[in-house]
This record gives sequence, C-alpha cells and structure tokens, in this order.
Amino acid sequence: MPQLTKDDLEIDRLNAAISEATATFEAKARRVSELAEELSKLQAGYTPEGRVTRRQAVRMAVLAGDKGRAQSLVDRYVQEVGINEQMRFELRSLVQDTGCSYPE
Repeated sequence: MPQLTKDDLEIDRLNAAISEATATFEAKARRVSELAEELSKLQAGYTPEGRVTRRQAVRMAVLAGDKGRAQSLVDRYVQEVGINEQMRFELRSLVQDTGCSYPE
C-alpha cells in the first residue's frame, strides 16, 4: 500500500472540512427557507415583501439541496391570488436554473 504524503493528508483534511461546512450551510439554508415560508404565510404574495420572502424560501431550499421542497413551494406560490406572470416566471426560474424540471 502506498504511503500517504503530507499533501495527501492535507487534501483529506480539507475535503473533510468542506464536507462539514457544506452540511452546516445546507442545514442553515434549510432553516432560512422554513422561516421564509412561515413569513410568506403572513404576507400577501403581491406585496414587495411577500415577493421577497417567496423568492427567498425557494432560493434557500435550492441552496439546501432540497429541490423537491423548492418545487413544492413554487407549485404553491404560483397558484396564489395576486401573483403576476413575472413573479411566476421568476419563481419557476429559480427551480429551473438548478436543473430541476418544472412542467409547463
């Protein structure tokens, strides 16, 4: 078996640190998505604040690696009363840009 070099050990250490940081980031992004979803329930989707929270809920779900959740949020938000076509397009784009498919 080949002997590990100093560089090999450093690569392993950095890979482990990246994995840990990624898991922490995804957990925090998931939490932000959940909080934004809760806030969106209190704000109409046609208001500037409501649009921001909906985009944030979807975007953070995508960043958390939970594309199913992002898709579900988009499905719900595009059906809301007062959501205009531009907002529907923006929400769908957040999911589509990640490689998720969105049926038209």
